Amino acid sequence: MKKKTVFIIEDEESWLKLWKEEISQEKVEIKEASNLIDAEDMLFGKKRDNFDAVVMDGWIGGQNTLSVISRIREELGYTGPILAASSSPDFRITMIRHGCDHEAPKEKIPEKLAEVLML
Repeated sequence: MKKKTVFIIEDEESWLKLWKEEISQEKVEIKEASNLIDAEDMLFGKKRDNFDAVVMDGWIGGQNTLSVISRIREELGYTGPILAASSSPDFRITMIRHGCDHEAPKEKIPEKLAEVLML
């Protein structure tokens, strides 16, 4: 079975490390960006890749990611799942309104990703 490719946009190294430990490396290839410049380059630039799912932190480097979520949907026409990852339940709902399909607190992202990708 072909590995699923997941793009994680998260600026806290501790969350990235935890998620990589908990997400099945046999079934998932993880690409990551820890800042919006790298994220936008991987999504919209020359390094662009195809992803089976995107995990989006709500805030990166003091900036909310709502405009990036909208651009992923509108400019890329991406129809795959985008997971809203935030410690704030209210902000996760705001992220859903801007184009995310699923939401989970950060500690539940590996479980939610496995459910969404049917791993």
